[in-house]
Amino acid sequence: MTNQNGGPMDFEAGDRLTQSLQEQLALAQRRCEALELALEHKQAELTNARTQPETAAASHKSDEIYKNIFKKAPIGMVLIRWQTQEFVQVNPTFCNLLGYSDSEFAALTFGEITVPEEWEKTREFLRQMDERSEISSYQTEKRLIRKNGEILWVHLCVSVLEDSQGNPLYLLGTIQDDSDRLYTQCALQESQERLQSVLDTLPLGVWITDANGTILQGNPAGQKIWGGARYVGIDYYHEYKGWWPDTGKQLSSEEWGLSRTLRTGQSILNEEIDIEDFNGKRKTILNSTMPLRNQSGVMVGAMFVNQDITEQRVVENALWENQRLIQQIADATPTILYLYDLQENRNIYSNQHLNEILGYLPEEIQNMGPDFLQNSIHPEDWPRVVENQLKLISAQDGEIIETEYRMRDSQGEWHWLVSRDTIFSRTPEGAAKQILGMGLDISLRKRAEAELVEYRQQLEELVERRTAQLQNTNQQLEREIADRLRAEVQLRESETRYRLLAENATDMISTHTPEGIYQYVSPSCFTLLGYNPSELIGHSAYEWIHPDDIPEVEISHRAVLEALVPFQLVYRLCHKDGHYLWFETNAQAICHQETGEVVKIQAASRDITDRQRIEKELAQHTADLARSNAELEQFAYIASHDLQEPLRMIASYTQLLALRYPEKLDAKADKYIAYILDGATRMQQLIHDLLQYSRVGTHGKSFDFVDCHEVITRAISNLKIAICKSDARISWQNLPRVFGDKTQLLQLFQNLIANAIKYRGLQPPQVQIEAHYQEGEWLFSVRDNGIGIDPKHGDRIFQIFQRLHTREEYPGTGIGLAICKRIVERHRGHIWVESEPDRGAIFYFTLANSSPIEE
Repeated sequence: MTNQNGGPMDFEAGDRLTQSLQEQLALAQRRCEALELALEHKQAELTNARTQPETAAASHKSDEIYKNIFKKAPIGMVLIRWQTQEFVQVNPTFCNLLGYSDSEFAALTFGEITVPEEWEKTREFLRQMDERSEISSYQTEKRLIRKNGEILWVHLCVSVLEDSQGNPLYLLGTIQDDSDRLYTQCALQESQERLQSVLDTLPLGVWITDANGTILQGNPAGQKIWGGARYVGIDYYHEYKGWWPDTGKQLSSEEWGLSRTLRTGQSILNEEIDIEDFNGKRKTILNSTMPLRNQSGVMVGAMFVNQDITEQRVVENALWENQRLIQQIADATPTILYLYDLQENRNIYSNQHLNEILGYLPEEIQNMGPDFLQNSIHPEDWPRVVENQLKLISAQDGEIIETEYRMRDSQGEWHWLVSRDTIFSRTPEGAAKQILGMGLDISLRKRAEAELVEYRQQLEELVERRTAQLQNTNQQLEREIADRLRAEVQLRESETRYRLLAENATDMISTHTPEGIYQYVSPSCFTLLGYNPSELIGHSAYEWIHPDDIPEVEISHRAVLEALVPFQLVYRLCHKDGHYLWFETNAQAICHQETGEVVKIQAASRDITDRQRIEKELAQHTADLARSNAELEQFAYIASHDLQEPLRMIASYTQLLALRYPEKLDAKADKYIAYILDGATRMQQLIHDLLQYSRVGTHGKSFDFVDCHEVITRAISNLKIAICKSDARISWQNLPRVFGDKTQLLQLFQNLIANAIKYRGLQPPQVQIEAHYQEGEWLFSVRDNGIGIDPKHGDRIFQIFQRLHTREEYPGTGIGLAICKRIVERHRGHIWVESEPDRGAIFYFTLANSSPIEE
């Protein structure tokens, strides 16, 4: 392995970079310590100035020295107020680091320029200062926010300045830009991680040894090639078995490429040998070895690379046969196949169909060279061909560009062709080199399309004429409808016909003033309420309405007068003997033809007392049934729990017998124990499935809109292991959103797909799911290529515990399809199967398109 400059790999480069970084950090720390000593000296002088007035002149001189140090220091220095964290003084270096001026820092606090996560460290230091007086300084790596929003890594040293009583007044800090060192450390770590990632993912075996030949490191690909690794020295290479492929002679310890490189210091490239890995498997590999040297040129180890080319040998032997087969396929393909070289700008291969369609021999086209296409393609189509060729040059591998164009044959006639082109090969630099294409003659289709366009134009003209005729007919119909409506209004206002109808009706027919006063009451009111019509006319209808129902009736009454809409209302009316009867009334306002004002209200009332009583009894019966179902469900749960508990005990103690007495019982006893365990397990599964079957109708969730695409995706994810194991292919299309229970629909699709995988034939399972809308409901189909079902068992398979195969052939309890049937019936649908033995099966089921009636 070599570096980018072509020399041996330098293993000490990382050490030198780390040492350089450490020296820079030590220099920065020494500068910080010098500044801190200067500051401590300044603090001592300030203290002496307070106690000894005669040293004022010396103090003034120290102030000047301090200001010069503060101003000209090559690192940032700040003085911060202890209580508020406001900046008292900053030096120019700190301003340059963060991009703020002195006046801008005066309006900021240290917390405002600190990354929020870093500010918590400073808070912790201040808190410890309050609690522990011996802590007076600290240093850390910190991130600060520059004026332009960039993040700056710095090395921060902070000291506390106190007054004469020992109370903290200021924080004095030194800040040094530490970005380069930190970024370099991060880059070095990322480089090492990328190198390790490359070694782990590299498909070649890579091994590194020391100078004695002991293996220090090997990647996963190398482990796979050798079936492991033995960390041995050069004297033990005889443990690795290898042979020269041309002579069959076994390699000695000294003949291994690694051994020779360690002795001579020379690289060995692409040496082919046969080996036997540590699992006894014969392989052919390409072996390359090269020395590893330090900065002084001394060999410190070696690296050898292995490539498994066992399959390549087989491929090379079959290459000629494959090429012959490809040529036969190309000649048998009913389309033009061609290979176009972009570097030479000409066709370099085409099959015999080129001659059949265009009349050219492949040799003729190759001799025509680069001008063939431009001279043969129709001038109107040439720009489109060039545009798609440019798209193809920049396309990804596997991307197909399709182009339609006209091409002239050898007789001068034009043919419509459609080409589907893709990149066949590339240059070492990655540019497109050769294009593989397929051309199909679509001249007949183009002529049919032209005829279709002409026919469509004729049809549009016919439709326009017919539309005009229909518009005239519609206008006539609208006039007739208007006349009929006027006739119907006159008919409804005919008092004679109305009275004839009302007096012979069993319902009570009445008219009211807009205020609700009876104007007319049909004779049936006597048989219904016991009153003569004369007793009601002139009185308000509210006099006979039950007091509890009056508010609702008043609301509907106002709606009739204001919105002029019919209303239907159920309320109670008092019989002449004092008891109340339930009536269902339909009322409608009658308006004046010219003014539109309500002149009266017309109503028809029907006695529904018996119906109300029946509905009440039905509601009570429904409640009793629900309570009974809940009790039955609770009983089923308790029963299943009580059944499963002894089964678990039987299984547990039987397993203990099998574990504790494996050699003390004879084969027949072991066989009986196995029968007991199998029976207990099947009984537990049977109870579980039976409970699941019983809960379809009682434990279902409320209905909502469900995306069937999402349900199918979830079902396939749940069956991922079975699908991968059987190599099944699941496809679906035209799946709608339906109204139902999402959990149960998931169980429905999952059971049907699992059955298709379970009852598969010799071929890998293929399951296709479709849906079609018809007659107000969705029809779903789940088609498979499995073993199929005899039509005479079509109804039997949906019955509980009905099985067509033994448990040894196909395990299970026989409840899965019965659960599917209950789920579909809960969604107001039905399910059936169409199948024949050995010809697959199609399960059909329907789901209502509207909201089902909840159970």
